[in-house]
Amino acid sequence: MHVPKRRGAVAVFVVVTLVALFGFTALTIDVGYLYNVRAELQNTADAAALAGAQLLPDEAAARETAREYANRNNASVVNDADVVLGNWSWTATAFTPNGTPVNAVHVLGQRSTQNGNPVQLFFAPLLGVSNANVSASATAAYGRAKRWDVVIVQDVTGSFADEIDEARAADQGLLDCIRENAPDTYLGLVTFTGYGWLNSGLKNVEDNYSALSSSIGSIKKCGSSGMPPCSGTNIGAGIDKAMPLLPESDRPRAMIIVSDGMPQSSLPGYSDDDLADWAIASANQAHAEGISIFTLFYSGNDGREGADEFLAGLIRGDGTSHETPDPAEMATELAEICREGMTLMLVE
Repeated sequence: MHVPKRRGAVAVFVVVTLVALFGFTALTIDVGYLYNVRAELQNTADAAALAGAQLLPDEAAARETAREYANRNNASVVNDADVVLGNWSWTATAFTPNGTPVNAVHVLGQRSTQNGNPVQLFFAPLLGVSNANVSASATAAYGRAKRWDVVIVQDVTGSFADEIDEARAADQGLLDCIRENAPDTYLGLVTFTGYGWLNSGLKNVEDNYSALSSSIGSIKKCGSSGMPPCSGTNIGAGIDKAMPLLPESDRPRAMIIVSDGMPQSSLPGYSDDDLADWAIASANQAHAEGISIFTLFYSGNDGREGADEFLAGLIRGDGTSHETPDPAEMATELAEICREGMTLMLVE
């Protein structure tokens, strides 16, 4: 009889089948585990990129925050070199590492042999594979804002003379931020001392970038060619000069007042209190017309008690108040105002 041979063949078939089933089972379990690990890494990279990008334009803080956030629950999955700052171009839909202006954070999360933390597998070691490398990446950037109409109302009084270069650079930075993120915006420029002065009417940023940049570049201290005469500080006059540039529109409208202090009069018949009342009344009128007001107070010159509260008290509508004692930080504050109209989002 040949039954024993048949039984032997069946036994071999059963063993082979069991080995195959075990292999498939091991593969299924380990592949599923690797899928879960990668999903966890992706969530980590997403959260880290968003957390870091929120700190821009402070690049050092953005890097540190992204690393700390990533490694809080997943130790050592993100190293220093895994956090890259750069520029996300909405036109090209591409990230340029170390590109400028910096508006995005790219984070790579990895569990790998190189990192010293590869994913240890459960059953695959029986088949000669003990671990695997898994990675995930994310880029977070500020999304394009809705277009708006905005006028910079720049103080050029005598007390601001020593910081006028930093103020001009900050205004230029605001223009660049708008061009990058909301190029359909219309921008105008007004300067003021005791008098309001029109430097540029409302122009489309995308189509008139060079002209607007030239207007900002021509900002100088009071009494210079193309600037108002030195005659105290009358914020109300600046607001009044800006309001006609912002007629009713289907776009949000705003003005950004950059000043180094409270109203101070050298106008005949007007006291400091008169000019303070003027500024408040003008701000109220702007608000009544649907115009928001943002303020940036450079506090390095005016140490009078209540100066910060007065400037902050001029905000209207969706506006916010900003303050810095460091002239070099004015650019950072204006960039923050630019980003307030934007949405932080994952782009890749």
